[in-house]
Amino acid sequence: MYSQLRVFLTYLPKAIWLYAPGLISVIAGYFLLMKLPQGQDLIIRIGESPGAFVFSTVSVLVWSFFIWYSSKLVSYMKVNNGATIPAAFYRHVPRLLGYNALVTVQLGILTLPTMLNLSAEYILIFIVLHTTLYFLLSHLWTEGYTYPVTKWILILILAGNVALMFWLCWSHRYVDSYLRHQFYLPIIALGLFILQILMVWFFILRRRYINEKESNDRIGDQECDYIRLFGREVLKVPKSSWPVEQLYFNVFNTISLIGGLVFVSGILFIGVADTVGPLAFALLAFGILVGLANMVGYQSVRRNFNFHFLIVLWVIVIGWFDFADLYRVRLIKTESKNIYSNRPDLKTYFNRWVTHRQEDIAQSSEFPVYIILSDGGASRSGYWVASVLSAWEDLPGRDSVQVFSNHLLCLSGTSGGSVGNVTFYALLRSKQQDNTLKLTGRAQQFLRTDFLTYCIAHYFGSDLLRHAIPIPFTDRAAALEKVFEQASDEPLDSAFRKPVSEVIDTSGKLPILFLNTTEVQGGTPAVVSSIQLQNFSKRMDVLTEIDSTGKDGDGDIRLSTATILSARFPYISPAGSIHKYYFVDGGYFDNSGSGVVHEMLQELQRIMEQDTVNKALYNKLKFHLVHVTNTPLDTIPFKTIHPLVNDLAAPLLTVLNTYSSQTTVNDQRLINYFREKENMVIDPDINLYKKYANNGTLRDSVHYPMNWVISDYNLQRMNKRLRQEFSGQ
Repeated sequence: MYSQLRVFLTYLPKAIWLYAPGLISVIAGYFLLMKLPQGQDLIIRIGESPGAFVFSTVSVLVWSFFIWYSSKLVSYMKVNNGATIPAAFYRHVPRLLGYNALVTVQLGILTLPTMLNLSAEYILIFIVLHTTLYFLLSHLWTEGYTYPVTKWILILILAGNVALMFWLCWSHRYVDSYLRHQFYLPIIALGLFILQILMVWFFILRRRYINEKESNDRIGDQECDYIRLFGREVLKVPKSSWPVEQLYFNVFNTISLIGGLVFVSGILFIGVADTVGPLAFALLAFGILVGLANMVGYQSVRRNFNFHFLIVLWVIVIGWFDFADLYRVRLIKTESKNIYSNRPDLKTYFNRWVTHRQEDIAQSSEFPVYIILSDGGASRSGYWVASVLSAWEDLPGRDSVQVFSNHLLCLSGTSGGSVGNVTFYALLRSKQQDNTLKLTGRAQQFLRTDFLTYCIAHYFGSDLLRHAIPIPFTDRAAALEKVFEQASDEPLDSAFRKPVSEVIDTSGKLPILFLNTTEVQGGTPAVVSSIQLQNFSKRMDVLTEIDSTGKDGDGDIRLSTATILSARFPYISPAGSIHKYYFVDGGYFDNSGSGVVHEMLQELQRIMEQDTVNKALYNKLKFHLVHVTNTPLDTIPFKTIHPLVNDLAAPLLTVLNTYSSQTTVNDQRLINYFREKENMVIDPDINLYKKYANNGTLRDSVHYPMNWVISDYNLQRMNKRLRQEFSGQ
């Protein structure tokens, strides 16, 4: 026993290195589907739509097959070149990796907050039980018998898993339509469980058939043949097993071709990506990338040269050249120069804003003026912010004087908050043409769009390729912008396709718009602003920077691009370059946009104090600060830091954790400023999360995912929360 354990531990690192691509993809799958709320919400979506279910099931099977077979090819080549690890590793590791691809999705279903919400301990137990099941089934079908104890263990695991899925289905047979995933997902999990059992059976039958064909033949004997691809010899196998090996190789290449065509089509066409869906596309990408990585590993073993190292070195060298700047921000060619220098300054715009409301202000004893701060949070924040503002605008029984937008001076936001603000701003533009327009339905129609799939298609496809071959092609941030543009055609009158210079208001009818972003190299806060900033802020004015590029003909920017410039949060969107500057999500510096608002109000207060002509009007203005937020109310408990983490990563952890505290400090400065002024008041936050209703009952506390696509389950929960907010519950 001790010697077997010693052999296992000795060769385990070599096996991990040999099968690293498949292992990494399975670990990534576990992390995505169990640890990230975004991945959990993608799983919920496959229980809401037949199409999502079909494509996701096919994709997980393709992922599993690619892991197993491409790893198996590496095993064959390693054996041909002289085995360096025991045969059991070559046999079982590829199988276990493919098998665990199916286990991953089942665990993702069971760990959902709306299902069993399994803790880390139960997740580990589930993995151990399913791994045990693999070895018990392998022994049973290979040897034809099993011991009584192991037989009962096998029966208990099988019966327990089936009973669990039936119980989950039965207990959720009567649920509201938005909870339908609670009924369908256990059925899907049961189907995957059956498939994983069939997979083990397939492994055993395949090996038994090959062994019978090979008889006493061995690789290296005279009677050998080659698996071929287009006539070229690829891999040496015993001649007796050549037909079945060639068949599987042909199946692998056929599936690879079909999967590759779907993958490329998803990169080229938004409609294809939208049809396939985000989870299916992510799993398909995992499978294709594992297959490619293992093919590189196969060639490395065959040629006795590390091609992985060569590829990494090539990517590093290519990145040093200027032409390899892959993520330039999309700008618009224009004949006009310095078009944004004509934006009004704060004083001019405020005077125009007051002039448009002069009669209403004069007739009021007190005229509320609203300042909106919108926190970041991808589509979660965008949907919540746009829904809140639109529902406020749509409140019945209000005349043109009482309507919310007539009192709205400023919209400031970051990331998803900017998306929500811009959506509402675009709808206000449309409402100028049709005063009867209802905004809430249009805002929600736009923001329920799947913005994610087309983006991740480029992430795992063209963006990865362009690191090695820097061809001009749409990057994932530009892909996200294009989905915004297409989705805005009907509900927002194509607003996101239009240049910012055409969309922003300079007349004073609409509010000031601040889209906050962050410049990477200087760590400087930057703003896409509908007014000029230089009179009251030292923040970088992005539109002024675009003016400076006008000499090259790129003098304007689409509304979609400007909005996403504020919402380039980590990994999903890269830092975008304009001239010599790189921009990322505004939440890195200020996740609410309160900093620029504070600076604006300080200057505005000075303007009002110095203007004696309009003093009577200004005295009637009452500024209200409204913070539309989507931050969970529960606090994160402090934990002991591991000594190694303390030594190696304490500075990094500190920097990462200052992001949220920086926003808190900025917000508090603005709050303190409001408290000091008699003409300013702080309204209660409008938070997506509210622990208790007004009657003291506990509310739904399940977290909402921060993603570019949201399940119907979470959309309906947000709609319910919206109704509660505006009904005073």
